[in-house]
Amino acid sequence: MFDMETFKSNAPIIPYVEHYYKNQIPIIRKTKDCVFCKCIFHKENTPSLVFFKNNNRYKCFGCGVNGDIIDLVQYIENVNWEEACIMIGQNTNQNITFTPPNPHHEKYKDLMNSYASRYINNLNKNAEALDYLINKRELSPKTINDFRLGLTDIEEYKYRNDMGSISDKITFPIIEHTYNPKCLGFAYRSYKDNNKPKYINDKNQDGSDSQDPNLNGVFIKGNLLYGYYSARKPSREKRYVILVEGYFDVLSLYESGIKNVVGCMGTSVTDTQLEELKKLSNSVLLMLDMDKPGRNRVLDLIPKMLEKGFNIAISNYDFKDPDELARMYRNDTARLEDYLISHTIQCIDYIIDIITEDYINVMSLERMKVINKANKYIDCFERDLDKAYFNKLLFDKIGLS
Repeated sequence: MFDMETFKSNAPIIPYVEHYYKNQIPIIRKTKDCVFCKCIFHKENTPSLVFFKNNNRYKCFGCGVNGDIIDLVQYIENVNWEEACIMIGQNTNQNITFTPPNPHHEKYKDLMNSYASRYINNLNKNAEALDYLINKRELSPKTINDFRLGLTDIEEYKYRNDMGSISDKITFPIIEHTYNPKCLGFAYRSYKDNNKPKYINDKNQDGSDSQDPNLNGVFIKGNLLYGYYSARKPSREKRYVILVEGYFDVLSLYESGIKNVVGCMGTSVTDTQLEELKKLSNSVLLMLDMDKPGRNRVLDLIPKMLEKGFNIAISNYDFKDPDELARMYRNDTARLEDYLISHTIQCIDYIIDIITEDYINVMSLERMKVINKANKYIDCFERDLDKAYFNKLLFDKIGLS
């Protein structure tokens, strides 16, 4: 029978930190019974984070955060409790099992993984598709590899009968949010201008359309965020996460050095996606499309996020989408980060700006009508003092003082 206290005692926290987290948590001072480090939970100049040998725990005497080895691994690796236990078990040669995985779901995931491998091979053999990603989309082979982008066969129907119209398309594997993740499904995009529709997604396994009931729930796109796995550590290090809409928004920002980014893969954000987002960070920079529909989507999303306790900022950027912005600063991450900072506005400012936008536009037109009417009168006054007094009264009256 699994005993938690024995499990944790076989993973002494100080040696574990020294071996696995020496870069994230460098030890400043060491005594017989404890070690002192700078806190990773808040900014400080003196080492207030202490790891204790006798009780196998830690505590920061600056911010008060405390816990055990599992809490620490959960925080640093940004994983859930079970995943943290599995990681610790693997690193300390302890076997640990929880609820057995659903064999039908695992078989499905393995099948999706096999598709992903085949698609990668297809892409590497297709010069036109590679040219599209590398030259037109300006993605490096490393980014293509990191996100396991691929290409369906020109006659994909010979291999799959579960999806139509996906032949000869770029594939975007959608990965589960777990330790050692597997592929759950794909999005497919044409790389040729005359190939429609532009995007197709694998069907949700939700029990509809005579689907196998054994696969119910294994892939629900609205429960996932694109790029989640690659954003885990960068979001923890940056202390915030960026939320964008599209696949190429994520890929392009990643290519430009901004790696704390995930995509909602569509125009709406679900409650489940927000719950997953919060596991990455409580602070979010919304970077959705900035056309009028996009701005309204942000307005609709803000109340839901505030209810869940998010700290929200909005990127008020001046480009068509984050992909275009990132490509403008492709070779200069520092300048891109400076741009993001200078074009970030806080949630309250954004709300006020948007909800008063139409009012201000109307008022500006009406004010100009009044000023134009006033011009023929102000010229009647000879003295500059009278003209100045006239302008002051006018501007006070129409709210321009």
